[in-house]
Amino acid sequence: MVNSEGNGRIKVTNYPGAVLAKFTALYDAIVKGVVDIGMVVPRYTVENFPLTGVLELPFTVPNAPVAASMLRGPLWEQYLSKEYKDVKVLAMSRSSGYQIMTAKKPIRTLEDLKGVKIRAAGGADVSLFEALGGTPVKLDSTEQYEGLQRGTIDGTFFPYASIPAYKLQEVVKYITETNTGGTVFAIVMNKKVWESLPRDLQLVIEYASKNSADQFAWSYRNADITSKKLAQDAGIEIIIPSSAEMAKIRVATKGLIDAWIKERGPQGQEVYDFMLAQPEMYGLGK
Repeated sequence: MVNSEGNGRIKVTNYPGAVLAKFTALYDAIVKGVVDIGMVVPRYTVENFPLTGVLELPFTVPNAPVAASMLRGPLWEQYLSKEYKDVKVLAMSRSSGYQIMTAKKPIRTLEDLKGVKIRAAGGADVSLFEALGGTPVKLDSTEQYEGLQRGTIDGTFFPYASIPAYKLQEVVKYITETNTGGTVFAIVMNKKVWESLPRDLQLVIEYASKNSADQFAWSYRNADITSKKLAQDAGIEIIIPSSAEMAKIRVATKGLIDAWIKERGPQGQEVYDFMLAQPEMYGLGK
């Protein structure tokens, strides 16, 4: 859209597959001007975005559209925006909930997770699998296919919607539905590059970015449905934990929120309470 609406005065060239920089290094690359614009995942460098992860805590935010709405509202304006002062933020959203995907061992009970090496993106996911008795392995998403193929990891924690992009249906045999967590992402631009653009081109970029953010969370939910079918067609077994097992998982992860708040001090409690007070959490508002 930017290329067409810019009438030849601006061109965005996409480099997929972390060609310009690994996801873990992309934010710094944009700040330094090595990359002009990109989609960053805050949890990969949680030290830069300590409060953004409040929207990724387990069994808290009900779904992706709710998280996306809060990333445009008071939670963003009063707390989270301060963490992105070194870049121009064009759009933010969040993925849908995550599932446990394994290559060889099915995870039917909490006990089955003991010692299992699970790829975790970072942030809340690492703490989650430590609490569940698994062994979290911090690995870039572009490296998980090879990790599963070679056996350096036993599984990954990922949303249904992202299965096709990473061809996980080729290396995963079991998916245990947990539908929790999710990943916040941000489309950001180098500040100097942004400021160098005339206002009319800035408006083109802002309009395109807003449209993509509005559509992303809902399209993610639709992609979950089609990608789950892809997994089933590939012969992957979908495991639905019993209510008793899910209750065990919730109990095991209960301390994670307290730990997250404690690590961040008074502001951690403040931002968590503020999030819970937002009307979107209860099906109200936007």
